Amino acid sequence: VLPCSCGCGLPWDEADAKRARRSLGSSMADLKDILGIAGEAGRPSEPKEPRKPKEAVKRPEGVHREVLALTGGALPPVISGAPLGLKEKRKTGGVLKHPWKWKPFKSSARSDGLQLWHWIREDREQLNGGDYYFARYNKVVDASLYSDEEYASLLEGLDDSWTKRETDHLFDLCHRFDLRFTVIHDRWEMDPRSIEELKARYYSIARTLILSRGVEGSANHPLVKEPYNKELEIQRKRSLHLALTRSKQLEIEEQDVLAEAFRIKEARRQEAERKELLREDSKHAGGLGRTSTGLASFDKFMKCAPGVYLRSQLLKSVSTQQMQQLGPRGNKRIEQMLAEHGIPRTPAVATEACCTSFLSLRHDLVGIVETQKRLARLEQELSSLRDNAQLRVGTSQAPAVAGTPRYEPHCRRCDRVNSKAGQPQGR
Repeated sequence: VLPCSCGCGLPWDEADAKRARRSLGSSMADLKDILGIAGEAGRPSEPKEPRKPKEAVKRPEGVHREVLALTGGALPPVISGAPLGLKEKRKTGGVLKHPWKWKPFKSSARSDGLQLWHWIREDREQLNGGDYYFARYNKVVDASLYSDEEYASLLEGLDDSWTKRETDHLFDLCHRFDLRFTVIHDRWEMDPRSIEELKARYYSIARTLILSRGVEGSANHPLVKEPYNKELEIQRKRSLHLALTRSKQLEIEEQDVLAEAFRIKEARRQEAERKELLREDSKHAGGLGRTSTGLASFDKFMKCAPGVYLRSQLLKSVSTQQMQQLGPRGNKRIEQMLAEHGIPRTPAVATEACCTSFLSLRHDLVGIVETQKRLARLEQELSSLRDNAQLRVGTSQAPAVAGTPRYEPHCRRCDRVNSKAGQPQGR
C-alpha cells in the first residue's frame, strides 16, 4: 500500500498506483511527440493486460432481442408457455345452446293485424307473451272520448262557435297524434282555427267530462286544479315573441329604464329613512335634558321605593338599560369619553348626590352619542343627494383658478365655516 502524493494521508492500493503510472506515462509520451523528442530506448514497455472476452448470453426461445437487451438477461424464472398469437377461438361444440329461428309475429301496437317475419332466439319467443318485443314502447295518450248522450247534455252548450262535426274531428286528431297540437293544427281540415282555440276546446271538454263522471281523485286532477286559459296563453306567446325579436338598442333602453327605476326606488327608501330620522329628532327635542328613562326611573325609585335598598345596585341596573339601548359600539364610545376626563366607570362612593350626578352625566353622554349617530346619517344622506344632483345635471363643478382657494359653504365632516377666509375648515 502506497501513501497518497497529495498529502491527504489516504493509502493507495496497487491498482490505483498502476492507473496513475499509466496516465502519467501517456501524458509524457504525448508531450515528447509534440516537442519531437524520441523516447528512451532502454526503457521497457509495460505489458498490457489482455481483455477478457464477454460471455455470450444465449437468447431463450420466445424472447425478443429487444427485451433481452433491456433486461440484461435477467429474465423471470418461469416463462409463460402461452402461445404468442391470436386469441384462441371459442369452442362451441358445433351446437348452439339458444338457436335463432325465422318466425312470424304480430304487434299489439297495430290495429290492422299486419303479420311480419323476423329472427328471434328460441328462449325469447315467449318472453313477452308472444307479442312483439318493441310493442311495449307504444305509449298512447288517454284522450278523453265522449258519447252522443254526454255531448247533448254536457258539451253542446260549452261553446256555440263549435259544431259536433268539428269537435269529433278534433278528438280524432288528438287520439291519432297524441295531443301534439302543432301537428293537429297542421292536419286540421275544417274552418281555420288557432292552436289556442284547439287547446281550449279540448281541455274544456276533458275537464267537464272528468267532473261529470266523478272519477276518483278528480278534485286533484291537473285539468281541474289548473284549467287552460286561452287569453293568458296568447299573451304569453306575444310577450315571448316581442322578447325574442327585440333589437340591441331596445335592450339597452330597457336596461337604462331598469337602472333608473332602481335609482328611484333607492331614493325613495333614503327619503323614508330621512323622514324617520327627522321624526325621531322631533321626539327627542331637547334631548340633552334630564328626562331619560334611566334617570327618571332612578328618581322615581328614590321617591317611591320604601325600605332599605342599595344605590350601587340600582346604579348598575340603570347603566345596563342604557348599555342595551346604545349597543356595544356606543358603550365603548362612552367609556372612552369617561376615560378621557379621568372619570371611573362607576362612582367609588354610592351616595345619593354622587349617583344622581353620575347618571346625569351618562345620560348626557348617551344624548351626545345618539346625536352623533343621527348627524352621521344625515351627512351621508346629504352627500348622496349631492352626488345624485350632480349626476342629474351632468356637469361637474368648475376647477378652481390657480392661487384662488376653493370655496365650499360648509364642511361635510364638522359643518363649520372658517371665520377668517370664509373657507370650510375640517377637523
